[in-house]
Amino acid sequence: MQPTQLLQLAAAAWQGPAFCSFAGIYVSQSAATHDQGSSWYVSFRLAALPGQPGALAPDFKGHSPCPFQALREAFPAIVNRTFNAVTVDGDTSTNDMAIVLCNGEAGPADLTEFLTALEGVMRDLARQIAADGEGATKLLTVQVSGAASEAEALAAARTCCVSPLLKSAVHGNDPNWGRVIMAVGRSGAQANIERLTVSVQGHPVFGGKPLPYDDAQVSASMKADEVIFTIDLGVGDARGEAWGCDLSAEYVSINADYTT
Repeated sequence: MQPTQLLQLAAAAWQGPAFCSFAGIYVSQSAATHDQGSSWYVSFRLAALPGQPGALAPDFKGHSPCPFQALREAFPAIVNRTFNAVTVDGDTSTNDMAIVLCNGEAGPADLTEFLTALEGVMRDLARQIAADGEGATKLLTVQVSGAASEAEALAAARTCCVSPLLKSAVHGNDPNWGRVIMAVGRSGAQANIERLTVSVQGHPVFGGKPLPYDDAQVSASMKADEVIFTIDLGVGDARGEAWGCDLSAEYVSINADYTT
């Protein structure tokens, strides 16, 4: 992002709450609103840069430049569950950035309600970014439960989303549960193979052992705008979710057919 663009976003934020991050323009379609006499709203945009996002595996750190200590403390964890849970190719850009800007004109708001709304909008934007990845034809969502900790659940979900083998299988509509287990195994997350379960688009395909399923039916269900893998690691109660996209020939072309 160029300094002038950041200044423009800051100026826009003075007219109302705003959110900026990396490449592309995205507006949350589920912008949260709340009304208690006087209204406040969470309606965030991302910085305007052309093209689809590539070199995308955010690793945001630090605090938002917000004077409210509670928001400063909550924002990094929300970023970790949303933008840091997005990966297109596992390569982190050198200029990823997340900033919350507030002008205070909305007045006081219930902190819990506001943070819930904030996370909802950031989650919506994160999903849009993943779906708009370079060469993407579908959104890949990996939902992990039964983990020992949220960090391990997120690690397992992100590793699945960044796996070239799994991303290729998603592109080819192949319900290859072996590639899911491979990714979980190398993620560092604890898992109990005897209790581990995997479902593709709601179809159980593994439950401690391979399960019988209609390959053609499950494959047909993957011909959708979003493919969802649901995984239970069988060791705890923590959950996490990550988003990516399929790996297509167009991704290779985009990143191979030019010189920088």
